[in-house]
Amino acid sequence: MFADRLRLLDASPVPLVLVPGDNDWTDCHRAGAGRHDPLERLDRLRALFHAGDRSLGNRSLRLTRQSAEERFFAYRENTRWVTSGVVFVTLNVPGSNNNLGRNPEMDAEHAERMRANFEWLDEAVKRSEAPEIRGLAVFAHADPRFRRGPPRIDGYARFRAVLQTHAGWLRKPLLYAFTATGTATASTSLCATRRPGARSPPSRASKASARPN
Repeated sequence: MFADRLRLLDASPVPLVLVPGDNDWTDCHRAGAGRHDPLERLDRLRALFHAGDRSLGNRSLRLTRQSAEERFFAYRENTRWVTSGVVFVTLNVPGSNNNLGRNPEMDAEHAERMRANFEWLDEAVKRSEAPEIRGLAVFAHADPRFRRGPPRIDGYARFRAVLQTHAGWLRKPLLYAFTATGTATASTSLCATRRPGARSPPSRASKASARPN
């Protein structure tokens, strides 16, 4: 199925960047999905859809991948590019509670992946602070529950805190776009105010993400 979807997406007339979602890997352990190993599915997804340094599509787009940094070599799906003065960044943050709370192996995967996500987002925000950049657009699959009460085990608590911390310091538009609504793409514009003249603290995302879930 992945190979068929790759051919379909690669035929796009415009550049196309795939953002992994829960149906692509985290939910593949379910009986109705074939009882696959989610981590094997994620590795296969990375190998097929995130090879090379260009997007899918007939007119591909050059991408910067987080995997270019050796310590994050596995995270090929986290990408970044700049178009029309806007920094675009993709993160692997899927639905199904962000792969947290099912078993210890998946909890460990969640922790490692979110560490990479926080580092990648932090880098995108730093690049967005350049005077020629007008804003930052963040794309991921999951609805991190900005408007809904969290479950007992919340796989998005730290992610929400990091996004809100960045929005509070960037002083430029920050858009979070996601697709885990079951019907269409949704987005949330994040913004906050900081004191005039206040300086941005170092490692904002690292501090915000250090709190336990």
